[in-house]
Amino acid sequence: MPSFVRCVMLALILATSWQTVVAQTATGEKADPFAKWEKSIQAFEEQDQRTPFPKGEIVFVGSSSIRMWKVEASFPGFKVLNRGFGGSQIADSVHFIDRLVLKHEPRTVVFYAGDNDIAGGKSAEQVFADFQKFAEALHTKLPQTKLLFVAIKPSTSRWKLAKIQQAANLAIYEYAKSHDFISFVDVWQPMLDAEGNPRGNLLLKDGLHMNEDGYRIWNALVLPHLLGAKERVEVSAREVTNSGEHLYRVQSSLQAGETKVRVLVPDDLPTNGKPRVVYVLPVEAGDENKYGDGLSEARRLNIANRWGVICVAPTFSHLPWYADHPTDPQVRQESYFLKVVVPLIEARYPTSGRAEDRLLLGFSKSGWGAFSLLLRNHQAFGKAVAWDAPLMMNASGKYGSGPIFETDENFRAYQLTELARQEALRFNSTPRLIHIGHGNFRAEHVEFEAVLNQLKIAHLHQDGPNRKHVWESGWVEDAARLLLLDQPAR
Repeated sequence: MPSFVRCVMLALILATSWQTVVAQTATGEKADPFAKWEKSIQAFEEQDQRTPFPKGEIVFVGSSSIRMWKVEASFPGFKVLNRGFGGSQIADSVHFIDRLVLKHEPRTVVFYAGDNDIAGGKSAEQVFADFQKFAEALHTKLPQTKLLFVAIKPSTSRWKLAKIQQAANLAIYEYAKSHDFISFVDVWQPMLDAEGNPRGNLLLKDGLHMNEDGYRIWNALVLPHLLGAKERVEVSAREVTNSGEHLYRVQSSLQAGETKVRVLVPDDLPTNGKPRVVYVLPVEAGDENKYGDGLSEARRLNIANRWGVICVAPTFSHLPWYADHPTDPQVRQESYFLKVVVPLIEARYPTSGRAEDRLLLGFSKSGWGAFSLLLRNHQAFGKAVAWDAPLMMNASGKYGSGPIFETDENFRAYQLTELARQEALRFNSTPRLIHIGHGNFRAEHVEFEAVLNQLKIAHLHQDGPNRKHVWESGWVEDAARLLLLDQPAR
């Protein structure tokens, strides 16, 4: 084809394309601004079909700060769904609110957006107007649903837009004050340094998105808003005991009376990166110590310094079987541990916030508890070690368990052999269950070992030596070593 012919054809094609654009403009037709998200929204819908999310729970929605938020690991005591889609603006969430939020009928919606809006040229007034549309759309369809708006955050890459961001935040804050269903979560101030500039150590290299330290602040600020209407928590300021332990006194509606959380930290904690946390689970209620003191034994063995981990020992108002009573709101042991103890630690210490870095260690009743917590909350914890525990218990009533489980139906929800069968496929690769030694319950460990092998659950087992059924008989050394096997001792 001669070159002049090709040129004429190209000119005709361009002219036709331009005429189409002009015609669309003249008739008011525009490209759908939301079409670019359709693939992402459809992916969410496919996920909903595969794994339906229960109604009445918590939905996180918004831009990339939501998408990158590890909400399941950050809030282990809650049923949460992440519906963040990176790069989105408030108007996008408004447009897709039916498909992202309303169909799940959540009791709480956690919303973060507006950051991209302002970076894209929108004014504070437009951001507020779009937020108002989202809030009204939510409240019209779900008048009982609570809306948490996480303030537009400061960042080094968008610091030049700070005044517009603050104006948008202020407008939304004032609006929230006059609407009972909206709460404004102010993350702006906590993310600034002493000079009033964004804290770069909370951000990734792009100066925009947050790292684990940034999300740790968000977790602490959002958590109180996720608790149910009848749940409350008050935590004292940190005390330091004569032995060097950190001590927190806790008042929670999930427990009867004051409980405590005791903490051992490595001497070099400020420069220790993101240490793992070993939860040393008690066997007795309150401050009772018939079987010794787990945290004191960890301190004697210098586990925190030798392994570079944080050791935590909570107390419980009733005999701890790590279960929620079916009717008594003050015997909610699993919920208390997940909703209060774990977040308390991660809000106050530089942990990674990753599930794999939360480790459980116990014996007897608390060995049972370590295994049930892991099997029931596989997304919240990494590994569990149990020593000399009644692993094969098949009915409530023994060892003071009756008043905690209350009913056979409730007991079955925590029965280890049943949980192992239900969750076997989740635990068939990396060893996350460790059971060792014996004192009073060797036969139970032998039987449970057979169950694990039959179900092909990856695990570690150490039979013996026989030791006294107390914290101080020497087994904690072996338990810590196996629990921290992939991290060399110092």
